[in-house]
Amino acid sequence: MKGPSRNSRGGLFSLVLCLTLVGQSTACRKPTANDLIGAWHAHYGRFKLILKLHGDKTFDELFQRQDEANIVSRTGKWELTNFEGPSIVLKGALVVRDEVGTIESDDRNGGWILRVDKSLGHLRLIASEDQGLYLEKGRY
Repeated sequence: MKGPSRNSRGGLFSLVLCLTLVGQSTACRKPTANDLIGAWHAHYGRFKLILKLHGDKTFDELFQRQDEANIVSRTGKWELTNFEGPSIVLKGALVVRDEVGTIESDDRNGGWILRVDKSLGHLRLIASEDQGLYLEKGRY
């Protein structure tokens, strides 16, 4: 039985090379505001957080602790900045600081900076890298 022909191996190599180059160019591209529009969520052992970024640069934030029935919500403005890399600044947000749902700011004047992480083409928002707090994009 014969192995793959030289032409088919060359074609496979070309395909792999092309996909690698496309992947690299996509992974290196900085995220734009349009890339960030949509629903982001974090669900941890004791709370869930949903952040909706709208195209008009406003946001809705919904926060609920597991042991409570009430949902706290905020609205405000957001912007994409370059604070130690691509970041989102939420103006008027509830600022969640740890995995148990500790709220740092509850006065509607809070500002929360979430770094934008892009690894392997996948975006996520980093709330606290030390504590493993990330918001993932998608439906919740």
